[in-house]
Amino acid sequence: MRKTKLLFLITMAIVLIIALCACNTVKGEKGDNGRGIVSIEKTSTDGYIDTYTITYTDGTTSTFTVTNADVSKCTHNYINYICSICGKEFFTPGLSFVYNSELDGSYYVSHYEGIDKNVYIPSTYNDGKVTRIGDDVFKDKVGLNSVFISDNIVSIGNNAFESCESLVNVIISANNSLNSIGDNTFKDCKNLNSLNIGNVTKIGKSAFENCISLGAVEFSNNVNEIGEKAFYNCEKIICISIPESLEYIGKGAFSNCTNLTILDWNAANCQLLGLSATIWYNFFGNSNLTTVNISSEVKSMPVYLFTDCKELAVIRYYSTKENWSNVENNSNWNNTGAYKIYCTDGTIDK
Repeated sequence: MRKTKLLFLITMAIVLIIALCACNTVKGEKGDNGRGIVSIEKTSTDGYIDTYTITYTDGTTSTFTVTNADVSKCTHNYINYICSICGKEFFTPGLSFVYNSELDGSYYVSHYEGIDKNVYIPSTYNDGKVTRIGDDVFKDKVGLNSVFISDNIVSIGNNAFESCESLVNVIISANNSLNSIGDNTFKDCKNLNSLNIGNVTKIGKSAFENCISLGAVEFSNNVNEIGEKAFYNCEKIICISIPESLEYIGKGAFSNCTNLTILDWNAANCQLLGLSATIWYNFFGNSNLTTVNISSEVKSMPVYLFTDCKELAVIRYYSTKENWSNVENNSNWNNTGAYKIYCTDGTIDK
């Protein structure tokens, strides 16, 4: 308390000195040089920070604040996850952070020992950005139900949410910076039902393998790599739209998605990810894929892309038959259904 009173007195003294030394070219009400102080009044407080208003003889006012309590002991009042009293951002108790002193001065989430079912991962901690969720942070947290990921998270580490069997919702901030999802990140999250991947550019291998409740996945036109078995056995996915930006796809990326029936393929020049073109792989195998829509921007397609798509019946290619012959060249689609290709200038039988 003595320190608080001393701070207040020092602040008041400084204010008085500044006021008495004000610009000599300004006239007060009595015609004397400078401005006089009529009053100093406390005009508002939130219990921790007081605001004072100074009224001068020329009718003008100014304000200053005095902290009258230890903000670190603040009883927080969070509005939209920000404390209205001290300005600190909320984070779920039990989260631990590590400082990246050798990099950019940011923090990453290192582990979680809390009991909350709903976790909020902040954008800042100790005035530094939180940019990463580390490897294995929430692995096997079977009681975890939902996670909110804030703006500054750039990457989610390997196995970060693996086997979180009760995890239903992953909410990524609309203004997110997320660009990388690691290997096995959400593997075996059997109740995860939807996810907007946002601006992610890279999805690691088996990232969503065995997410058997995942019914909707949205890719932005930023994703350029989908890893091996990334969505393997996601049996509730019905349709997928692959963006033009995709450059690499791994084997089995969407294999065993047994309810997948419609695919929009817009990737202009997608290639196999780390695979030999001489070995027979499949990417949508053991699905029920019946219809594929292929953009006119597509110039080439990975070999074996539709291998083992036994129900494939219709391919719509939004360009000419001549261009299709270049696209299909060396595609080697083995063990497919008796599909027909519909081009802008006619049809082609398998």
